[in-house]
Amino acid sequence: MTRKFVIAALLAGTAVFAAPAQAAAQEAPAAQEPTAPDASDATADATIANTNQVDDLQAKIELLQAQVEALQESLEGVKKQQAKAVPSWKGGPEFADKDTGFTFKPKGFAQFDTGYVGFPDGDERRGTVSGLNFQNLGFNSRARRLVFGAEGTLPGRFGYKVEFNFAQGTVDYEDIILTYDFEKAPLQVSVGNFYPYSSLETMTSSRLGSMLERASFTDAFNYNRRLGIGLQFSDKATDSYLVQAGIFSTPINDASFTRTGWQASLRALYTPTLGSTRLHVGANFQHRSNSQESLGAQYRTRPLTQITDQRFIDTGTLASSGDDTLGVEFAAIHKSLHVAAEAQKVWVRNTFTAAELAATNADPNDNDVATGTALNGNPSFWADISSWATSSPARPAPTRVASGIARRCSSRGTTAAGAPCRSTAASTMSILATALTAAPPTPRRSTSTAASSWVFRPA
Repeated sequence: MTRKFVIAALLAGTAVFAAPAQAAAQEAPAAQEPTAPDASDATADATIANTNQVDDLQAKIELLQAQVEALQESLEGVKKQQAKAVPSWKGGPEFADKDTGFTFKPKGFAQFDTGYVGFPDGDERRGTVSGLNFQNLGFNSRARRLVFGAEGTLPGRFGYKVEFNFAQGTVDYEDIILTYDFEKAPLQVSVGNFYPYSSLETMTSSRLGSMLERASFTDAFNYNRRLGIGLQFSDKATDSYLVQAGIFSTPINDASFTRTGWQASLRALYTPTLGSTRLHVGANFQHRSNSQESLGAQYRTRPLTQITDQRFIDTGTLASSGDDTLGVEFAAIHKSLHVAAEAQKVWVRNTFTAAELAATNADPNDNDVATGTALNGNPSFWADISSWATSSPARPAPTRVASGIARRCSSRGTTAAGAPCRSTAASTMSILATALTAAPPTPRRSTSTAASSWVFRPA
């Protein structure tokens, strides 16, 4: 019992001493807690809060900058679209997209003729006399040309030109051309319906000529647009030379399926500048073959106007397989004065005698059909034209064309009966025309992608 009491007393004493020590250990931390917040903690919190605000502001600034840049890009795009939509003026409105190389320029012009065509004793004659219909002479007016179209460029160095003539209540084709211009070579290729490379008068646009009409030989020698392909070599830097060559079929409005007629053309120009004078020297050659189903050609011309359909010079249809044409041309521009002259000669090739004509048409082994008058020889025709214009007040400037027309006969040209080729069978024709204009001419390069030559336009 004594042992149990002693142990119990010892355990009780240990508990007494342990309890105060543990209570003191628990009261010590409570006594050390501060009654005010720590200054370092407040600074850290403020720094963190400020950093968050700066980050938010920086993010907002960056967002606003991105929005401004996007708006600027959109605005630049709108400006570019507006620039593309607003046409420039180059003799007419032109829409252009320089980035893609696309341009579109609508064009058009109208020409009207009014005049009088007389003939000796014409008022006393009625109907058709000696092949001339006097009812179609006298006073008349008509729409000469009502042309509408467009021209421009396409991406890839292509060009185009399309024109339609609506005069006389019908639709006729003018230039229908697609071109390709080589970037690193002096070469341009043209495909479509355009004038074969021939005389200066033919290559000059009807809008830019000094006279009311082209020279009569362009009508007499049948210089018309044809379907074909042409090559053009030129000095693109100084414009000092031009060489054109092409091969052509029949006109685009030939609706027949016997389009066997064809033509080859060659033209070369040298256009140097000597001081203040620009010169133009050139030559051209054409080889034409008539259609197999219609081996014949007719050479005729109107009296320097389109207000009548009567021809005072007409060979009738000559039975032949084709012809060859050689021409020379000259022009010069010096300040307000320009002069131009050219000559053309046609050699009718492989005419048919009466026996050959009958034998050809009776041959069942081919489709050759000779038509027209049989001849015992190959006739030839020639024509020349000269013109000059100045604005000098010392010389009055009439605007009408004065002309002289003469017919001559070649010793080689006779009919099948052996008679000399007089009147409508004339084998040689000379046409001379001169004119003055009231305004000084300005040299203007031809805009046609099919033909490029110096033309003279009143300023």
